[in-house]
Amino acid sequence: MSGVGEPQLVVARGHRQLADIRAFRSRTYLQRSRLVLDDEAALDRRSLVMALHRHDELVACARVVPLPDPDAGITEFVHPVLADCGADTEVGRLAVAAGHSPILLPMLLGLGSRWMLEHTVRRDYVAYCNAKLVPAYEAVGARDLGLELVRPATGRAYRFVTGRFEDAATLATGLVDALRPAPALLLTA
Repeated sequence: MSGVGEPQLVVARGHRQLADIRAFRSRTYLQRSRLVLDDEAALDRRSLVMALHRHDELVACARVVPLPDPDAGITEFVHPVLADCGADTEVGRLAVAAGHSPILLPMLLGLGSRWMLEHTVRRDYVAYCNAKLVPAYEAVGARDLGLELVRPATGRAYRFVTGRFEDAATLATGLVDALRPAPALLLTA
């Protein structure tokens, strides 16, 4: 069990947890970005959906999609910048609750990466993310590929980043340590 206030990673198991995280993600996207997400239940069931809890509150989430995933339209990387990336997963749908520190996103990426290393054979990822989220990925060692696409429906810029779960797990250790309360000093007379 984690310490008081220490972030705890939960990997969704079962329909109820998936639905709870999906509802959180939808509310968060609507509140923070004014985006309405399509119902993504089928993709969530094929993926690993992770949540970060702090003080028993769901504060951040992400989804890891094993690649290739023909049903999601991801079968191969044909763009020259992506052709050699070798990613075996797509990490996306990052969300952090309003009023919580953005440092929770790289923390979630790091703890999730540690889980991926311990429980799967997946080692590399690609993310297609809102440009504002690139620093969260970079904080755990991902590399911005410099490829930006603007979605016509929203006019928002999205970028491609790639990374290794091993790098993210290592770099995030310091972030988790930073959230631990400092030990109290005992002063004696």
